[in-house]
Amino acid sequence: MGKGKFMSGKFFDSKCREGFPDNKEKILGYLLGPVGAQLLYFMIQTWLNVYYTDVLGLTEINPDFLFYFPLVFGIFVVLFNFIFGYLIDRTKTKQGKASPYIFLSAFLLPLSGTLLFAIPDNQTAQYILVCLSFNLFFSAGYAIYNSSYNLLVPLSSRNSRSRNTLSTFANLGMMIAQAIGSLFPTLIYPFIKTDKLLWFYAMLGISLLAMPFLLLQYYFTRERITEENAELERKQPEINEKKVSIKEQFSVVGKDHYWWILIAYTFVFQLGLAFKNSSVAYYCNWVIGDHYNDGYTMLLFNIIGGLSLALGAVIIGPLSKKFTKRNLMLYGFILYALGDLLCFIISYPGLFSLSKNTILIWVLVGQFIKNFGAIPCVYIWMSLVGDVLDHLEWKAGFRCDGITVSFTTIFTLFMPILGNAIINKVLANDGYITPVGNGEGIVQNTNLQIILDWLALGSEVVSSLIIVVLMLFFNVEKNLSKEQEEIQKRKKKIILASGGTWVSPKEREILDEKEFDKANEELALSHLKRKCDKHQLDFEIEKAKYFDKKAKKAKHEHD
Repeated sequence: MGKGKFMSGKFFDSKCREGFPDNKEKILGYLLGPVGAQLLYFMIQTWLNVYYTDVLGLTEINPDFLFYFPLVFGIFVVLFNFIFGYLIDRTKTKQGKASPYIFLSAFLLPLSGTLLFAIPDNQTAQYILVCLSFNLFFSAGYAIYNSSYNLLVPLSSRNSRSRNTLSTFANLGMMIAQAIGSLFPTLIYPFIKTDKLLWFYAMLGISLLAMPFLLLQYYFTRERITEENAELERKQPEINEKKVSIKEQFSVVGKDHYWWILIAYTFVFQLGLAFKNSSVAYYCNWVIGDHYNDGYTMLLFNIIGGLSLALGAVIIGPLSKKFTKRNLMLYGFILYALGDLLCFIISYPGLFSLSKNTILIWVLVGQFIKNFGAIPCVYIWMSLVGDVLDHLEWKAGFRCDGITVSFTTIFTLFMPILGNAIINKVLANDGYITPVGNGEGIVQNTNLQIILDWLALGSEVVSSLIIVVLMLFFNVEKNLSKEQEEIQKRKKKIILASGGTWVSPKEREILDEKEFDKANEELALSHLKRKCDKHQLDFEIEKAKYFDKKAKKAKHEHD
Protein backbone atom coordinates (compact mmCIF):
# COMPACT_ATOMS: atom_id res chain seq x y z
CA MET A 1 0.00 0.00 0.00
CA GLY A 2 1.64 3.18 -1.10
CA LYS A 3 1.56 6.32 0.91
CA GLY A 4 -1.45 8.47 0.00
CA LYS A 5 -5.05 9.01 0.97
CA PHE A 6 -5.77 5.38 1.83
CA MET A 7 -7.19 5.17 5.38
CA SER A 8 -6.46 8.87 5.92
CA GLY A 9 -10.03 9.82 6.90
CA LYS A 10 -10.99 10.49 10.52
CA PHE A 11 -13.12 7.34 10.47
CA PHE A 12 -9.92 5.27 10.48
CA ASP A 13 -8.00 7.31 13.08
CA SER A 14 -6.71 5.61 16.21
CA LYS A 15 -8.49 6.58 19.42
CA CYS A 16 -5.22 6.43 21.38
CA ARG A 17 -3.04 9.22 22.68
CA GLU A 18 0.02 10.29 20.72
CA GLY A 19 2.70 10.28 23.39
CA PHE A 20 2.41 6.97 25.23
CA PRO A 21 -0.03 4.11 25.94
CA ASP A 22 -2.64 4.92 28.56
CA ASN A 23 -5.00 2.59 30.44
CA LYS A 24 -7.64 2.79 27.72
CA GLU A 25 -5.16 1.53 25.14
CA LYS A 26 -3.84 -1.18 27.45
CA ILE A 27 -7.25 -2.57 28.33
CA LEU A 28 -9.25 -2.10 25.13
CA GLY A 29 -6.48 -2.49 22.56
CA TYR A 30 -4.13 -5.03 24.11
CA LEU A 31 -6.16 -6.91 26.72
CA LEU A 32 -9.59 -7.23 25.10
CA GLY A 33 -8.70 -6.55 21.46
CA PRO A 34 -6.84 -9.83 20.77
CA VAL A 35 -9.46 -12.02 22.52
CA GLY A 36 -11.67 -12.61 19.46
CA ALA A 37 -8.94 -13.60 17.01
CA GLN A 38 -7.00 -15.63 19.58
CA LEU A 39 -10.14 -17.50 20.65
CA LEU A 40 -10.89 -18.37 17.02
CA TYR A 41 -7.31 -19.53 16.39
CA PHE A 42 -7.20 -21.52 19.64
CA MET A 43 -10.41 -23.32 18.69
CA ILE A 44 -9.23 -24.07 15.17
CA GLN A 45 -5.76 -25.15 16.25
CA THR A 46 -7.19 -27.47 18.91
CA TRP A 47 -10.35 -28.79 17.26
CA LEU A 48 -10.06 -28.55 13.47
CA ASN A 49 -8.21 -31.84 13.26
CA VAL A 50 -10.80 -33.50 15.52
CA TYR A 51 -13.44 -32.19 13.09
CA TYR A 52 -11.52 -33.76 10.18
CA THR A 53 -10.98 -37.14 11.87
CA ASP A 54 -14.09 -37.62 14.03
CA VAL A 55 -16.78 -35.59 12.23
CA LEU A 56 -15.80 -35.94 8.56
CA GLY A 57 -14.08 -39.31 9.14
CA LEU A 58 -11.28 -38.47 6.70
CA THR A 59 -8.78 -40.77 8.45
CA GLU A 60 -10.83 -43.82 7.50
CA ILE A 61 -11.80 -42.57 4.03
CA ASN A 62 -8.26 -41.67 2.93
CA PRO A 63 -5.53 -42.20 5.58
CA ASP A 64 -2.84 -40.36 3.58
CA PHE A 65 -4.87 -37.26 2.67
CA LEU A 66 -4.69 -35.63 6.11
CA PHE A 67 -0.92 -36.11 6.16
CA TYR A 68 0.02 -34.79 2.73
CA PHE A 69 -2.46 -31.99 2.08
CA PRO A 70 -1.42 -29.80 5.08
CA LEU A 71 2.25 -30.13 4.13
CA VAL A 72 1.59 -29.21 0.50
CA PHE A 73 -0.43 -26.16 1.45
CA GLY A 74 2.14 -25.29 4.09
CA ILE A 75 4.35 -24.25 1.15
CA PHE A 76 1.81 -21.52 0.36
CA VAL A 77 2.00 -20.35 3.98
CA VAL A 78 5.78 -19.94 3.65
CA LEU A 79 5.59 -18.13 0.29
CA PHE A 80 2.77 -15.81 1.35
CA ASN A 81 4.57 -14.75 4.52
CA PHE A 82 7.72 -13.80 2.65
CA ILE A 83 5.57 -11.74 0.28
CA PHE A 84 3.60 -10.22 3.15
CA GLY A 85 6.79 -9.33 5.04
CA TYR A 86 7.93 -7.45 1.93
CA LEU A 87 4.51 -5.80 1.59
CA ILE A 88 4.15 -4.70 5.21
CA ASP A 89 7.50 -2.85 5.10
CA ARG A 90 6.22 -0.92 2.07
CA THR A 91 2.84 -0.12 3.57
CA LYS A 92 2.71 3.58 4.38
CA THR A 93 -0.59 4.95 5.63
CA LYS A 94 -1.60 7.55 8.18
CA GLN A 95 -2.48 4.68 10.52
CA GLY A 96 0.89 2.92 10.14
CA LYS A 97 2.04 -0.23 8.41
CA ALA A 98 0.57 -3.00 10.58
CA SER A 99 -2.73 -1.49 11.76
CA PRO A 100 -4.42 -1.44 8.32
CA TYR A 101 -4.09 -5.21 8.19
CA ILE A 102 -5.72 -5.55 11.62
CA PHE A 103 -8.69 -3.69 10.11
CA LEU A 104 -8.68 -6.04 7.09
CA SER A 105 -8.53 -9.05 9.42
CA ALA A 106 -11.77 -7.95 11.10
CA PHE A 107 -13.54 -9.15 7.97
CA LEU A 108 -11.20 -11.75 6.45
CA LEU A 109 -10.63 -13.78 9.63
CA PRO A 110 -14.33 -14.46 10.43
CA LEU A 111 -14.96 -15.40 6.78
CA SER A 112 -12.03 -17.79 6.50
CA GLY A 113 -12.73 -19.29 9.95
CA THR A 114 -16.34 -20.05 9.03
CA LEU A 115 -15.43 -21.66 5.69
CA LEU A 116 -13.23 -24.24 7.47
CA PHE A 117 -16.38 -25.86 8.84
CA ALA A 118 -18.67 -25.29 5.83
CA ILE A 119 -17.79 -28.64 4.26
CA PRO A 120 -20.44 -30.37 2.07
CA ASP A 121 -21.34 -34.08 2.09
CA ASN A 122 -20.15 -34.83 -1.45
CA GLN A 123 -16.73 -36.52 -1.12
CA THR A 124 -15.10 -34.76 -4.08
CA ALA A 125 -16.44 -31.40 -2.94
CA GLN A 126 -15.19 -32.20 0.58
CA TYR A 127 -11.61 -32.57 -0.60
CA ILE A 128 -11.78 -29.34 -2.62
CA LEU A 129 -13.39 -27.27 0.16
CA VAL A 130 -11.10 -28.67 2.86
CA CYS A 131 -8.04 -27.66 0.81
CA LEU A 132 -9.33 -24.22 -0.22
CA SER A 133 -10.66 -23.22 3.21
CA PHE A 134 -7.51 -24.48 4.95
CA ASN A 135 -5.34 -22.46 2.59
CA LEU A 136 -7.48 -19.32 2.93
CA PHE A 137 -7.33 -19.36 6.72
CA PHE A 138 -3.70 -20.32 7.34
CA SER A 139 -2.02 -18.80 4.26
CA ALA A 140 -3.99 -15.54 4.20
CA GLY A 141 -6.52 -14.87 6.99
CA TYR A 142 -4.58 -15.69 10.13
CA ALA A 143 -1.19 -15.05 8.49
CA ILE A 144 -2.13 -11.41 7.82
CA TYR A 145 -3.51 -10.96 11.33
CA ASN A 146 -0.67 -12.67 13.17
CA SER A 147 2.08 -10.77 11.34
CA SER A 148 0.38 -7.45 12.06
CA TYR A 149 -0.47 -8.35 15.65
CA ASN A 150 3.13 -9.32 16.42
CA LEU A 151 4.33 -5.87 15.33
CA LEU A 152 1.90 -3.85 17.45
CA VAL A 153 3.89 -4.08 20.70
CA PRO A 154 7.34 -3.49 19.11
CA LEU A 155 5.96 -0.45 17.22
CA SER A 156 3.95 0.96 20.14
CA SER A 157 6.76 2.75 21.99
CA ARG A 158 10.53 3.15 22.38
CA ASN A 159 10.11 2.69 26.11
CA SER A 160 11.03 -0.89 27.04
CA ARG A 161 8.95 -0.77 30.23
CA SER A 162 5.89 0.37 28.27
CA ARG A 163 6.44 -2.51 25.87
CA ASN A 164 6.71 -4.90 28.82
CA THR A 165 3.34 -3.69 30.08
CA LEU A 166 1.65 -3.92 26.68
CA SER A 167 3.16 -7.37 26.11
CA THR A 168 1.73 -8.46 29.46
CA PHE A 169 -1.74 -7.18 28.58
CA ALA A 170 -1.62 -8.69 25.07
CA ASN A 171 -0.69 -12.11 26.34
CA LEU A 172 -3.17 -11.91 29.20
CA GLY A 173 -5.76 -11.33 26.48
CA MET A 174 -4.55 -14.49 24.79
CA MET A 175 -4.91 -16.39 28.07
CA ILE A 176 -8.48 -15.08 28.46
CA ALA A 177 -9.22 -16.37 24.96
CA GLN A 178 -7.76 -19.78 25.78
CA ALA A 179 -9.69 -19.93 29.07
CA ILE A 180 -12.93 -19.27 27.20
CA GLY A 181 -11.96 -21.85 24.56
CA SER A 182 -11.26 -24.38 27.29
CA LEU A 183 -14.96 -24.39 28.14
CA PHE A 184 -15.76 -25.89 24.71
CA PRO A 185 -15.27 -29.58 25.68
CA THR A 186 -17.64 -29.11 28.64
CA LEU A 187 -20.29 -26.67 27.42
CA ILE A 188 -20.51 -27.31 23.67
CA TYR A 189 -18.69 -30.48 22.57
CA PRO A 190 -20.96 -32.93 24.47
CA PHE A 191 -23.99 -31.46 22.68
CA ILE A 192 -22.66 -31.21 19.12
CA LYS A 193 -20.75 -34.55 19.31
CA THR A 194 -20.07 -35.55 15.70
CA ASP A 195 -22.99 -33.66 14.13
CA LYS A 196 -21.52 -31.73 11.20
CA LEU A 197 -24.28 -29.08 11.01
CA LEU A 198 -24.03 -28.28 14.72
CA TRP A 199 -20.25 -27.96 14.36
CA PHE A 200 -20.81 -25.42 11.58
CA TYR A 201 -23.17 -23.28 13.67
CA ALA A 202 -20.86 -23.41 16.71
CA MET A 203 -17.83 -22.31 14.71
CA LEU A 204 -19.84 -19.71 12.78
CA GLY A 205 -20.69 -18.05 16.09
CA ILE A 206 -17.08 -18.10 17.28
CA SER A 207 -15.86 -16.73 13.92
CA LEU A 208 -18.34 -13.83 13.92
CA LEU A 209 -17.48 -13.04 17.54
CA ALA A 210 -13.93 -12.19 16.40
CA MET A 211 -15.08 -9.16 14.36
CA PRO A 212 -15.98 -6.65 17.14
CA PHE A 213 -12.85 -7.57 19.11
CA LEU A 214 -10.63 -7.03 16.04
CA LEU A 215 -12.17 -3.59 15.44
CA LEU A 216 -11.54 -2.79 19.10
CA GLN A 217 -7.91 -3.83 18.64
CA TYR A 218 -7.58 -1.68 15.53
CA TYR A 219 -9.00 1.52 17.01
CA PHE A 220 -7.27 1.28 20.40
CA THR A 221 -3.67 0.61 19.37
CA ARG A 222 -1.15 3.01 17.87
CA GLU A 223 2.18 2.69 16.02
CA ARG A 224 4.25 5.45 17.61
CA ILE A 225 7.58 4.27 16.19
CA THR A 226 6.09 4.20 12.68
CA GLU A 227 4.79 7.74 13.23
CA GLU A 228 8.20 8.78 14.49
CA ASN A 229 9.86 7.48 11.31
CA ALA A 230 7.13 9.04 9.14
CA GLU A 231 7.95 12.42 10.68
CA LEU A 232 11.59 11.94 9.68
CA GLU A 233 10.50 11.16 6.13
CA ARG A 234 8.51 14.38 5.98
CA LYS A 235 11.51 16.36 7.20
CA GLN A 236 13.95 14.59 4.87
CA PRO A 237 12.07 13.25 1.81
CA GLU A 238 15.03 11.30 0.43
CA ILE A 239 14.57 8.84 3.33
CA ASN A 240 11.15 8.01 1.96
CA GLU A 241 12.60 7.31 -1.46
CA LYS A 242 15.01 4.70 -0.15
CA LYS A 243 13.40 1.29 -0.11
CA VAL A 244 15.20 -1.27 2.04
CA SER A 245 15.01 -4.61 0.26
CA ILE A 246 14.59 -7.98 1.93
CA LYS A 247 18.11 -8.79 0.74
CA GLU A 248 19.50 -5.70 2.51
CA GLN A 249 17.59 -6.58 5.67
CA PHE A 250 18.89 -10.15 5.59
CA SER A 251 22.47 -8.91 5.13
CA VAL A 252 22.04 -7.23 8.54
CA VAL A 253 20.00 -9.78 10.48
CA GLY A 254 21.97 -12.71 9.07
CA LYS A 255 25.09 -11.44 10.86
CA ASP A 256 23.41 -10.77 14.19
CA HIS A 257 23.38 -13.62 16.68
CA TYR A 258 20.51 -12.12 18.72
CA TRP A 259 18.28 -12.30 15.63
CA TRP A 260 19.26 -15.93 15.04
CA ILE A 261 18.47 -16.77 18.68
CA LEU A 262 15.06 -15.10 18.26
CA ILE A 263 14.40 -17.17 15.13
CA ALA A 264 15.71 -20.39 16.70
CA TYR A 265 13.54 -19.80 19.78
CA THR A 266 10.46 -19.28 17.62
CA PHE A 267 11.19 -22.44 15.61
CA VAL A 268 11.81 -24.67 18.65
CA PHE A 269 9.02 -23.25 20.82
CA GLN A 270 6.41 -23.37 18.07
CA LEU A 271 7.41 -26.91 17.06
CA GLY A 272 6.98 -28.22 20.61
CA LEU A 273 3.76 -26.26 21.02
CA ALA A 274 2.42 -27.59 17.70
CA PHE A 275 2.99 -31.23 18.71
CA LYS A 276 1.25 -30.54 22.02
CA ASN A 277 -1.73 -28.63 20.58
CA SER A 278 -2.36 -31.09 17.76
CA SER A 279 -2.43 -34.08 20.13
CA VAL A 280 -3.81 -32.70 23.41
CA ALA A 281 -7.47 -33.41 22.60
CA TYR A 282 -6.59 -37.03 21.73
CA TYR A 283 -4.33 -37.27 24.81
CA CYS A 284 -7.13 -36.09 27.12
CA ASN A 285 -9.70 -38.35 25.44
CA TRP A 286 -7.68 -41.56 25.24
CA VAL A 287 -4.69 -41.44 27.65
CA ILE A 288 -5.79 -39.68 30.87
CA GLY A 289 -9.55 -39.27 30.34
CA ASP A 290 -12.04 -41.55 32.07
CA HIS A 291 -13.70 -42.14 28.70
CA TYR A 292 -14.06 -40.41 25.32
CA ASN A 293 -15.23 -36.80 25.67
CA ASP A 294 -15.93 -37.12 29.40
CA GLY A 295 -16.59 -33.38 29.57
CA TYR A 296 -14.12 -32.50 32.32
CA THR A 297 -10.60 -33.88 31.66
CA MET A 298 -9.60 -31.40 28.98
CA LEU A 299 -11.33 -28.57 30.82
CA LEU A 300 -9.29 -29.25 33.97
CA PHE A 301 -6.11 -29.77 31.93
CA ASN A 302 -6.44 -26.27 30.46
CA ILE A 303 -8.01 -24.38 33.36
CA ILE A 304 -5.86 -25.67 36.26
CA GLY A 305 -2.69 -25.13 34.27
CA GLY A 306 -3.95 -21.71 33.25
CA LEU A 307 -4.41 -20.59 36.87
CA SER A 308 -0.66 -20.16 37.23
CA LEU A 309 -0.63 -18.01 34.08
CA ALA A 310 -3.36 -15.84 35.58
CA LEU A 311 -1.14 -15.45 38.64
CA GLY A 312 1.59 -14.34 36.26
CA ALA A 313 -0.33 -11.20 35.36
CA VAL A 314 0.13 -10.06 38.98
CA ILE A 315 3.74 -11.06 39.58
CA ILE A 316 5.40 -10.43 36.20
CA GLY A 317 5.65 -6.67 36.81
CA PRO A 318 7.61 -6.91 40.07
CA LEU A 319 9.70 -9.78 38.67
CA SER A 320 10.66 -7.87 35.52
CA LYS A 321 11.89 -4.98 37.68
CA LYS A 322 14.08 -7.28 39.76
CA PHE A 323 15.41 -9.60 37.02
CA THR A 324 16.32 -9.20 33.37
CA LYS A 325 13.85 -10.55 30.86
CA ARG A 326 16.49 -13.01 29.65
CA ASN A 327 16.94 -14.51 33.12
CA LEU A 328 13.19 -14.76 33.65
CA MET A 329 12.91 -16.67 30.38
CA LEU A 330 15.80 -18.97 31.29
CA TYR A 331 14.55 -19.97 34.74
CA GLY A 332 10.98 -20.08 33.50
CA PHE A 333 11.76 -22.71 30.89
CA ILE A 334 13.54 -24.86 33.47
CA LEU A 335 10.24 -25.03 35.38
CA TYR A 336 8.42 -25.52 32.07
CA ALA A 337 10.49 -28.64 31.37
CA LEU A 338 10.12 -30.04 34.91
CA GLY A 339 6.33 -29.63 34.89
CA ASP A 340 5.89 -31.39 31.55
CA LEU A 341 8.37 -34.11 32.57
CA LEU A 342 6.25 -34.90 35.65
CA CYS A 343 3.13 -35.18 33.47
CA PHE A 344 4.91 -37.28 30.85
CA ILE A 345 6.24 -39.83 33.35
CA ILE A 346 3.10 -40.15 35.49
CA SER A 347 0.78 -40.65 32.49
CA TYR A 348 3.12 -42.91 30.47
CA PRO A 349 0.90 -45.94 29.67
CA GLY A 350 1.80 -49.00 31.74
CA LEU A 351 4.52 -47.33 33.81
CA PHE A 352 2.44 -46.92 36.99
CA SER A 353 -0.56 -48.87 38.25
CA LEU A 354 -2.61 -45.85 39.22
CA SER A 355 -6.27 -44.99 38.77
CA LYS A 356 -7.28 -42.52 36.06
CA ASN A 357 -8.26 -39.96 38.71
CA THR A 358 -4.88 -40.21 40.49
CA ILE A 359 -3.02 -39.83 37.22
CA LEU A 360 -5.16 -36.81 36.33
CA ILE A 361 -4.41 -35.14 39.69
CA TRP A 362 -0.64 -35.51 39.16
CA VAL A 363 -0.92 -34.30 35.57
CA LEU A 364 -2.76 -31.20 36.77
CA VAL A 365 0.01 -30.52 39.32
CA GLY A 366 2.58 -30.84 36.54
CA GLN A 367 0.61 -28.51 34.27
CA PHE A 368 0.41 -25.91 37.04
CA ILE A 369 4.23 -26.03 37.42
CA LYS A 370 4.76 -25.98 33.65
CA ASN A 371 2.48 -22.97 33.12
CA PHE A 372 4.07 -21.13 36.03
CA GLY A 373 7.34 -21.52 34.15
CA ALA A 374 5.61 -20.23 31.01
CA ILE A 375 4.80 -16.87 32.64
CA PRO A 376 7.86 -15.04 31.19
CA CYS A 377 7.44 -16.36 27.65
CA VAL A 378 3.72 -15.57 27.71
CA TYR A 379 3.97 -12.06 29.13
CA ILE A 380 7.33 -10.55 28.12
CA TRP A 381 8.54 -12.33 24.98
CA MET A 382 6.92 -9.77 22.64
CA SER A 383 8.79 -7.04 24.52
CA LEU A 384 12.07 -8.91 23.91
CA VAL A 385 11.23 -9.06 20.20
CA GLY A 386 10.89 -5.26 20.29
CA ASP A 387 14.30 -5.03 21.98
CA VAL A 388 15.88 -7.09 19.20
CA LEU A 389 14.25 -4.92 16.51
CA ASP A 390 15.56 -1.75 18.20
CA HIS A 391 19.02 -3.34 18.41
CA LEU A 392 18.91 -4.10 14.68
CA GLU A 393 17.79 -0.53 13.91
CA TRP A 394 20.77 0.77 15.88
CA LYS A 395 23.06 -1.59 14.01
CA ALA A 396 21.74 -1.01 10.48
CA GLY A 397 20.20 2.47 10.55
CA PHE A 398 16.87 1.08 9.37
CA ARG A 399 14.12 -1.17 10.71
CA CYS A 400 14.18 -4.92 9.95
CA ASP A 401 10.57 -5.58 10.94
CA GLY A 402 9.49 -7.15 7.62
CA ILE A 403 11.96 -10.00 7.40
CA THR A 404 11.71 -10.69 11.14
CA VAL A 405 7.94 -10.94 11.18
CA SER A 406 8.07 -13.07 8.00
CA PHE A 407 10.26 -15.72 9.64
CA THR A 408 8.48 -15.72 13.01
CA THR A 409 5.03 -15.91 11.39
CA ILE A 410 6.13 -18.71 9.07
CA PHE A 411 7.14 -20.84 12.06
CA THR A 412 4.08 -19.80 14.08
CA LEU A 413 1.76 -20.91 11.28
CA PHE A 414 3.65 -23.76 9.62
CA MET A 415 4.49 -25.66 12.81
CA PRO A 416 0.82 -26.30 13.72
CA ILE A 417 0.31 -27.52 10.14
CA LEU A 418 3.27 -29.87 10.54
CA GLY A 419 1.96 -30.99 13.94
CA ASN A 420 -1.45 -31.82 12.50
CA ALA A 421 0.10 -33.69 9.57
CA ILE A 422 2.19 -35.83 11.92
CA ILE A 423 -0.67 -36.59 14.31
CA ASN A 424 -2.80 -37.60 11.32
CA LYS A 425 -0.06 -39.92 10.07
CA VAL A 426 0.20 -41.43 13.54
CA LEU A 427 -3.57 -41.94 13.78
CA ALA A 428 -3.70 -43.52 10.34
CA ASN A 429 -0.71 -45.85 10.86
CA ASP A 430 -1.24 -46.89 14.48
CA GLY A 431 -4.80 -48.13 14.41
CA TYR A 432 -6.83 -45.12 15.57
CA ILE A 433 -10.49 -46.09 16.02
CA THR A 434 -12.83 -43.28 14.94
CA PRO A 435 -15.50 -42.81 17.65
CA VAL A 436 -19.17 -43.03 16.74
CA GLY A 437 -21.72 -41.08 18.78
CA ASN A 438 -20.52 -40.99 22.40
CA GLY A 439 -17.56 -43.27 21.64
CA GLU A 440 -18.51 -45.51 24.56
CA GLY A 441 -16.56 -48.74 24.94
CA ILE A 442 -13.72 -47.66 22.61
CA VAL A 443 -10.14 -47.96 23.88
CA GLN A 444 -7.15 -47.01 21.74
CA ASN A 445 -4.17 -49.40 21.65
CA THR A 446 -1.24 -48.93 24.06
CA ASN A 447 1.30 -48.07 21.37
CA LEU A 448 -0.87 -45.21 20.14
CA GLN A 449 -1.35 -43.95 23.70
CA ILE A 450 2.43 -43.90 24.25
CA ILE A 451 2.91 -41.86 21.05
CA LEU A 452 0.21 -39.42 22.18
CA ASP A 453 1.99 -39.05 25.54
CA TRP A 454 5.22 -38.20 23.70
CA LEU A 455 3.55 -35.71 21.39
CA ALA A 456 1.44 -33.95 24.04
CA LEU A 457 4.15 -33.75 26.74
CA GLY A 458 7.53 -35.23 25.83
CA SER A 459 8.02 -32.93 22.84
CA GLU A 460 7.79 -29.82 25.02
CA VAL A 461 10.24 -31.25 27.57
CA VAL A 462 12.82 -31.43 24.78
CA SER A 463 11.95 -28.04 23.25
CA SER A 464 12.06 -26.20 26.59
CA LEU A 465 15.50 -27.60 27.44
CA ILE A 466 16.81 -26.41 24.06
CA ILE A 467 15.38 -22.95 24.80
CA VAL A 468 17.17 -22.88 28.18
CA VAL A 469 20.46 -23.26 26.28
CA LEU A 470 19.48 -20.52 23.79
CA MET A 471 18.68 -18.07 26.59
CA LEU A 472 22.20 -18.40 27.98
CA PHE A 473 23.41 -16.39 24.97
CA PHE A 474 20.52 -13.92 24.66
CA ASN A 475 21.90 -10.73 26.30
CA VAL A 476 20.23 -8.16 24.03
CA GLU A 477 19.15 -6.03 27.03
CA LYS A 478 22.74 -5.40 28.13
CA ASN A 479 23.42 -2.38 25.89
CA LEU A 480 19.87 -1.59 24.77
CA SER A 481 19.55 1.77 26.57
CA LYS A 482 22.73 3.11 24.95
CA GLU A 483 21.64 1.83 21.54
CA GLN A 484 18.24 3.51 21.85
CA GLU A 485 19.92 6.78 22.88
CA GLU A 486 22.13 6.62 19.78
CA ILE A 487 19.09 6.03 17.55
CA GLN A 488 17.49 9.17 18.98
CA LYS A 489 20.68 11.19 18.46
CA ARG A 490 20.71 10.22 14.78
CA LYS A 491 17.09 11.25 14.36
CA LYS A 492 17.66 14.49 16.26
CA LYS A 493 20.50 15.35 13.90
CA ILE A 494 18.27 14.80 10.86
CA ILE A 495 15.39 16.87 12.27
CA LEU A 496 17.62 19.79 13.29
CA ALA A 497 19.48 19.74 9.95
CA SER A 498 16.15 20.09 8.15
CA GLY A 499 15.22 23.12 10.28
CA GLY A 500 12.70 21.26 12.39
CA THR A 501 12.18 21.19 16.15
CA TRP A 502 13.34 18.05 17.90
CA VAL A 503 11.08 16.49 20.51
CA SER A 504 12.35 13.22 21.94
CA PRO A 505 9.93 10.34 22.61
CA LYS A 506 10.43 10.89 26.37
CA GLU A 507 9.67 14.61 26.07
CA ARG A 508 6.65 13.81 23.88
CA GLU A 509 5.38 11.49 26.63
CA ILE A 510 5.73 14.28 29.22
CA LEU A 511 3.99 16.84 26.99
CA ASP A 512 1.21 14.38 26.16
CA GLU A 513 0.76 13.59 29.85
CA LYS A 514 0.45 17.29 30.64
CA GLU A 515 -2.09 17.80 27.85
CA PHE A 516 -4.01 14.74 29.04
CA ASP A 517 -4.07 15.99 32.65
CA LYS A 518 -5.15 19.44 31.49
CA ALA A 519 -8.01 18.02 29.40
CA ASN A 520 -9.11 15.82 32.32
CA GLU A 521 -9.02 18.76 34.70
CA GLU A 522 -11.10 20.92 32.35
CA LEU A 523 -13.62 18.09 31.99
CA ALA A 524 -13.77 17.55 35.77
CA LEU A 525 -14.30 21.26 36.41
CA SER A 526 -17.01 21.35 33.75
CA HIS A 527 -18.84 18.49 35.48
CA LEU A 528 -18.34 20.22 38.84
CA LYS A 529 -19.81 23.48 37.48
CA ARG A 530 -22.94 21.68 36.25
CA LYS A 531 -23.25 19.91 39.60
CA CYS A 532 -22.99 23.22 41.48
CA ASP A 533 -25.58 24.86 39.22
CA LYS A 534 -27.94 21.92 39.70
CA HIS A 535 -27.63 21.74 43.49
CA GLN A 536 -27.11 25.49 44.09
CA LEU A 537 -23.59 25.10 45.48
CA ASP A 538 -20.84 27.72 45.52
CA PHE A 539 -18.60 26.79 42.56
CA GLU A 540 -15.51 28.59 43.91
CA ILE A 541 -15.71 26.75 47.25
CA GLU A 542 -16.25 23.38 45.55
CA LYS A 543 -13.40 24.09 43.13
CA ALA A 544 -11.07 24.84 46.04
CA LYS A 545 -12.08 21.52 47.63
CA TYR A 546 -11.36 19.75 44.31
CA PHE A 547 -7.83 21.21 44.05
CA ASP A 548 -7.15 20.51 47.73
CA LYS A 549 -8.16 16.87 47.29
CA LYS A 550 -6.04 16.64 44.14
CA ALA A 551 -2.99 18.05 45.92
CA LYS A 552 -3.35 15.59 48.82
CA LYS A 553 -3.62 12.69 46.38
CA ALA A 554 -0.48 13.84 44.53
CA LYS A 555 1.43 14.18 47.82
CA HIS A 556 0.31 10.69 48.90
CA GLU A 557 1.46 9.17 45.57
CA HIS A 558 4.80 11.00 45.84
CA ASP A 559 5.38 9.73 49.39
